[in-house]
Amino acid sequence: MTLDGVVEAPEAWYVQFADDEMHAVLAARMADEDTMLLGRRTYEEFARAWPESASPFAGHMNETPKIVVSETLADVVWQNSTVIDEPIAQQLPKLKRREGGNIAVTGSVTLVQSLLLHGLIDELRLLVHPVVIGRGRRLVASTLAPAAFDLVRADALSSGVLDLVYAPRPRDLWETKTALRRPFHICADGCTAPEPMSLSAQAGRRQYMSVERSI
Repeated sequence: MTLDGVVEAPEAWYVQFADDEMHAVLAARMADEDTMLLGRRTYEEFARAWPESASPFAGHMNETPKIVVSETLADVVWQNSTVIDEPIAQQLPKLKRREGGNIAVTGSVTLVQSLLLHGLIDELRLLVHPVVIGRGRRLVASTLAPAAFDLVRADALSSGVLDLVYAPRPRDLWETKTALRRPFHICADGCTAPEPMSLSAQAGRRQYMSVERSI
């Protein structure tokens, strides 16, 4: 993600920061996960790029089970891929109750916004790059319900990239502390806005998102 919140087209600003230190951060994240959750567009981009990739991350990307959230994707051709076309708010809690490692979302901006909207993310793992783009899709836009996050970890890489981990603050606690403040709104692209629900107390697998795409 850029300093101005842009997550679109990382190939335009990511490469100059893709050093060994960055790759170590990405490798550590991958070691924690055993399932990827992807939106249709990100899945289609990855399915074209990763099968023939020579990247050291190709093995993980190709072999890890991938769940694609889409109502329009009929067939999946990338190995270890499955499509779910039911509402993600119903399906993700079931996935999180399975045994295993973390469920990670990479890219997939619309999906991430929907998960934020429904209170389905346990952690936000952000790599904030020291650049300003000025245009492009942002992680948040303008119809999400108000939300607050606690900083779990913050590390600065030598390149200037910030490796940040946030956990959502329980909604009732946040509402109590902000009851006298004027409400503000952040928006999820293309999503309706039901009352968010919190799964923060749910046992089982953690679900987090990453706004960086592994290269």
